[in-house]
Amino acid sequence: MKAYEGNMKTFKVLGLTLSIASAINASALETIRFDRACEEGNRITISAVGDILLHETLQRRAIKENSFDTLWRDVIPYFKSVDFAYGNLESPAASGTDKSGNRVKDPGFVYDGKVYSSYPRFNYHPKVIRDLKNSGIDILSTANNHSLDRWSRGVDETIKEIEKEDLELIGTRLKKKQKRDRLSDWYRVTDINGVKVGWIGCTFFVNYGLSDKYDQVMYCESTKGKKRIKSIIEKLKGETDAIIITPHWGKEYVSEASERQKSVARKWIKMGATAVLGSHPHVLQPMEKVVREDGSEGFVIYSLGNFASNQGGKRSECKGDQKCLNKKIAQRSSVVLFLGLTKNEEGTFINGIQALPTRMVNQYDTSNVELELIHKDMLEFDEELAVREEQMSPKRHGDGRREIKHIKSIIPQGNLVFPDEEVSTNSHCL
Repeated sequence: MKAYEGNMKTFKVLGLTLSIASAINASALETIRFDRACEEGNRITISAVGDILLHETLQRRAIKENSFDTLWRDVIPYFKSVDFAYGNLESPAASGTDKSGNRVKDPGFVYDGKVYSSYPRFNYHPKVIRDLKNSGIDILSTANNHSLDRWSRGVDETIKEIEKEDLELIGTRLKKKQKRDRLSDWYRVTDINGVKVGWIGCTFFVNYGLSDKYDQVMYCESTKGKKRIKSIIEKLKGETDAIIITPHWGKEYVSEASERQKSVARKWIKMGATAVLGSHPHVLQPMEKVVREDGSEGFVIYSLGNFASNQGGKRSECKGDQKCLNKKIAQRSSVVLFLGLTKNEEGTFINGIQALPTRMVNQYDTSNVELELIHKDMLEFDEELAVREEQMSPKRHGDGRREIKHIKSIIPQGNLVFPDEEVSTNSHCL
């Protein structure tokens, strides 16, 4: 290192019969396991996190600490212990670029609200790229609804910063590449300890009013995007051992995947994708194993939720409304996903999935905002105890009991791994 079997149901997708081991029913979340999990071979582990969504408070905290990685320091050892780490960069990181996409004098490592800003038009100081790399991240998707928040120049500057730090990226391309329009602009192949993995990043849309004049963003379901993805999968099936697609899709703050998400994901698995790792809803959505007609298996997590954000903060905003409180719990609850692959003479297979529960501790002040691991002793939920802990530590949202309760309603407990446990995607084989 850099360092499941569920309820079965059958459905038709484009004439292909697929069976689904589903983890969608919260009343019966069975551990998801894979039939070839225990086979010998070259095993690798890939970690994945969702939206790196740095609101003003988080950016100001990073400036105060002179480092973005202080926001997620608890998970750095996990990124560095796996073979490869993925994240969704939900913003440009473009120096000297204003909200109109014009070149301006860079103000330095500050939050000025003009060059470096937050919602609704995000732009992070490019130091975030270096800090992500130093944290152990290896590849970033830049295809999301905020891709064009600094217009075409912002896309170019972000790509240049990522390439300068020797990180891989998927989902966007330089303006100048529009003229040649090569398929290779839209995917990457990474050799992870002898396992070749193809990566495709795409988004369902960019924010209203932002024009992709130079065709710099990969769209999952546009006419051109669908043709590209189909061609890329066909190409990569003959050149790689596994294919991972990272769509930015779905409805914000909804913990269930839409029928469209399900249809598209299963279509990609049928076409040859190994795994689909979704983002955008800013909350966790279910995961499932997809079994193709030939018995081979794929994996989908519809949303990885927020990785780092300032959503889900002040309880006082809810004025006691339970629906509002539940939304905030969902927004600050997340996981670091671990995807295990095994390659041998018969092919490459998923050997298992694990998820490390996390939560954002945030209260709209720069002294109290960071990502925190949730420990196993928080599993036992007691309402009276949860209320008491919230009263004792209101700025920390209690001790994590409500967040892990929510996470367990989305992710099977049998697929969870906790800080005092070793990450092993096929630990049941030992």
